[in-house]
Amino acid sequence: MGALAKGETVIEGILESEDVLNTAGAVRAFGAGAEKGADGLWRVAGAGGFSQPAETIECGNSGTAARLLMGAAAAYPISARYDGDSSLRKRPMNRIITPLTQMGARFDAPTAKCR
Repeated sequence: MGALAKGETVIEGILESEDVLNTAGAVRAFGAGAEKGADGLWRVAGAGGFSQPAETIECGNSGTAARLLMGAAAAYPISARYDGDSSLRKRPMNRIITPLTQMGARFDAPTAKCR
């Protein structure tokens, strides 16, 4: 949410799992800042929305990140490519693709998986 807002969001007590680190990398690819400070706090610098990523959005094994990021990105006039580990690539994405398509988003996902 901080990546979509304008300004700084400070996060304390976050579990620094691989999913969280992949999500931080993903929001950076969409134009937000996301860094852990020397004080242990994470700071997210939101620019008020997502911008066109220059690279593939790497979701790792986080289906939650993939689905939330797809939904958030669908609100902007951008195009994004998503990828994940072998486990995530096997998981269905129809439950996010179908409603977003009905809302006007377009997907190039012939197997309806995160690719």
